[in-house]
Amino acid sequence: MTKHKWYPMPLIGLVLLLASSVVACETSTEPGLVRYESEEFGYSVAYPQGWDLVQLSANEIVIGPAERKYDQIQVSAKPGEPRIGLLPESVIAGSIEANLQEFFGRLGATNLNVFKNEPVSGKWDWAVAFTFVHGGTALEGEMVVRETESIYYSLTVISVSGTDWPEGQAVVDSFRLVQ
Repeated sequence: MTKHKWYPMPLIGLVLLLASSVVACETSTEPGLVRYESEEFGYSVAYPQGWDLVQLSANEIVIGPAERKYDQIQVSAKPGEPRIGLLPESVIAGSIEANLQEFFGRLGATNLNVFKNEPVSGKWDWAVAFTFVHGGTALEGEMVVRETESIYYSLTVISVSGTDWPEGQAVVDSFRLVQ
């Protein structure tokens, strides 16, 4: 595993850094990109060379450019039974919103406004869009979810409100399940 520069990520930095036993590797895929692959959780994502990757736990990473304080992508893979499509949509939406409220509340964020929280079709099973304030900065986020028979994947993109960040969306678009 490649050693990474560790730095405090302002939104995720309060999460306790755990010892990791994940089997992961990084390889170059396209010019200027690095592909991170988690063999344990069966996924990969590509991100620009020069960005930092922080491993928060065996099943969670955060990727982002060091020079942009708030722009970051959190990738999480949690073992569990599928819920989307099996439980009522209102239950899923309520659970996701409650989890966001609790998570951002612990980080000291305020004014969480969830304005999209619904099932989607295609590569993702669910999408959530929201805004909030952290440290006086207005931020926006989007979370997409994909479930398999045994793992719940979520990718959350956080950026400064009103800014265009196509590189962050490109990381989300690069997500792949691997065998």
